[in-house]
Amino acid sequence: MRSRRAIAIIVLFCAASLLSVNAAISMLAGIERELANSLGLQPTDGAGVISTALWKSTAFQRMVRTGIDNALVFDDLLGRHPAELIHAWFSFLLTPMLVVLFSMYCLSNMGWIAFEQCFNYYIKDQFGLSS
Repeated sequence: MRSRRAIAIIVLFCAASLLSVNAAISMLAGIERELANSLGLQPTDGAGVISTALWKSTAFQRMVRTGIDNALVFDDLLGRHPAELIHAWFSFLLTPMLVVLFSMYCLSNMGWIAFEQCFNYYIKDQFGLSS
């Protein structure tokens, strides 16, 4: 029973992670379609084509650079694909959820084991049983 709970928690975490990344990439594709329409560009087949070109443009890099004070962070962001940054952001947000779920599981497990042990000692004491 206990291992099934842990597997269920991991499956739920992976499902939430995959769904959030899928939603973010779908949103990125929608933004790219609207950006292509407003700029008069040809629509692309997949998500990330226009955002990659925009990410590599010097004007967009200047905009990002003004918002980031640290040069190391800017260089690290510049070398990443926008979808990779979205995935990293969701991983950063969902990891505490995984810790909370496993902590709740561990605490409830410890409580149940403590209750069983106390109950066993109580039964032994009441009925005069020995180990």
